[in-house]
Amino acid sequence: MRYEDQDNASIVPGQLEFVVTAHNSEDTIEACIHALLAVKRASRVTVINDSSRDRTREILGAIDDERLRVLNVEFRSRAKTSNLGFRNTAAEFVCSVDSDVLFVNDRFEELLPLLDTYPLLMLTEDSTDTGPRRTGWDPAFAEPRNAFLFSRRHLPGLHFSELYPKAGGEDTDMAIRLLKAGVPLASVYGGYVHERVEGPMGWGRRLHFHMWNVITYLRHLDVPMCRRRLLEIARHPVQRAVRSVKQEFGNFRA
Repeated sequence: MRYEDQDNASIVPGQLEFVVTAHNSEDTIEACIHALLAVKRASRVTVINDSSRDRTREILGAIDDERLRVLNVEFRSRAKTSNLGFRNTAAEFVCSVDSDVLFVNDRFEELLPLLDTYPLLMLTEDSTDTGPRRTGWDPAFAEPRNAFLFSRRHLPGLHFSELYPKAGGEDTDMAIRLLKAGVPLASVYGGYVHERVEGPMGWGRRLHFHMWNVITYLRHLDVPMCRRRLLEIARHPVQRAVRSVKQEFGNFRA
């Protein structure tokens, strides 16, 4: 039996879909997708291949599984690619995944029931996060970084922010807006490792990343945590710039 969400989209109860955003992901995308297809509850994996100029599209085309769907776009926007993926899901449960994430432990039978209490879960790499650990405004505020899981039944019409759409990602802003709306969020171990690709991010993407952080915090000056983080940036701008340059040249690992 299907039901409708507030956007009049038809939802299939009990099913789990993955939405993967990919950009020049040839080094990690194949392992990422095969791991997702191996998840017991996986009904479909949708990959939004955004503006890739490497072998990402070719690699995806070689994976023979009817549950895999690939959408090739030229958005150059994490927010737009994610929204497209969310709009094209039919399952009740949706997991947003970065293309350099590798699930090594299928914990979804344990995670899905938690969505009745926490409509959105930030999935972490830390196996000690047996949790769930409630997310609040304290200094340990947890952001949805590499993967998050949500219930379309409890969060109908979930969208990323449309402000500054060329930024690297708007998931932090989304989490803050949900907290402001009184939605309970939590962090818990997701059963994955983050297969970070060594090498430069690129100056354009790096600049967008830093600018988006500032824009996010400026949008939410009413939140003490955001004011604290802006103050930290203002206090140590040179050190942060040097750190970023070292990361780009591969001389420093976060």
